[in-house]
Amino acid sequence: CNSGEHNEGVSVEGNEKDKKKGKFEFSLGEINDGVYLSKMLNLKFDAKANNMDIYYEESLIGDNDDAVYDRTDMNEVKEKIADGAVISDMGASDTDGLRSISITIRKAPDSKTLNNYIFDQIREYEDMFKEDEEEFDMMEKSYVNLTDGKVAGKKIPGIEIKSVWEHDGVRDTMFYEKQLFLKYEDYIVTIDVSAYDADDAQSLLDIFEKPDKSDFEKAKNSPKEDETRESKSERRDKRKRQEENRKETKGSIEETTEESSTAESSVEESKEDK
Repeated sequence: CNSGEHNEGVSVEGNEKDKKKGKFEFSLGEINDGVYLSKMLNLKFDAKANNMDIYYEESLIGDNDDAVYDRTDMNEVKEKIADGAVISDMGASDTDGLRSISITIRKAPDSKTLNNYIFDQIREYEDMFKEDEEEFDMMEKSYVNLTDGKVAGKKIPGIEIKSVWEHDGVRDTMFYEKQLFLKYEDYIVTIDVSAYDADDAQSLLDIFEKPDKSDFEKAKNSPKEDETRESKSERRDKRKRQEENRKETKGSIEETTEESSTAESSVEESKEDK
């Protein structure tokens, strides 16, 4: 396990100016015709033009407890995040799935600066890698380092995680991931990239650009998901039924387990009486 050298030149309080100006307004991004747009992050990602598949968590409704019914209902989204959900704002991957990039939003830990949050992430990975190395005799070693990346011309702090295969003096990178972090008031935004190496990760980050008014106008005039798929109320009702069914199933399992336990106890008592 090796945490590498901490890059003290990385600025880890990247959003303070915008926050002080009172510009922050929480919102989720939108995806239209293969293009992701976020007013909150002031970012555009054209997956279609770069031959990538793009998605967000609405496709996981019914499969993922963190999914939201309605991405425009900020009260519901905020409640989910406050309860510990990690919301997927976007995800994109190559058609072969070997390279990917995603944005997630979660609740920021209480009383923690972005600086503290990042170093806590490093320590967690270091502890995890140390446990793995103590348990397994591996030729593949994992490392975590403080780093940064450029997104739409802005340097953002984060960490890089890589697994390196080491044998007879040969070192090959088997896995590379970069996580960049932004803090917006009570929220941590993570831009996560899986790629072949650091340069390849940056090439994916370079797809991000700052949107202009025409981008938002084009998205505004595009067909909305409600016009092409199930309505919000239908999705909400469907999810509600699924949650009720899951609770009923869980209750039945607990009752069955309790009955089995009682039956076993009765058998044991009967044996003791004999």
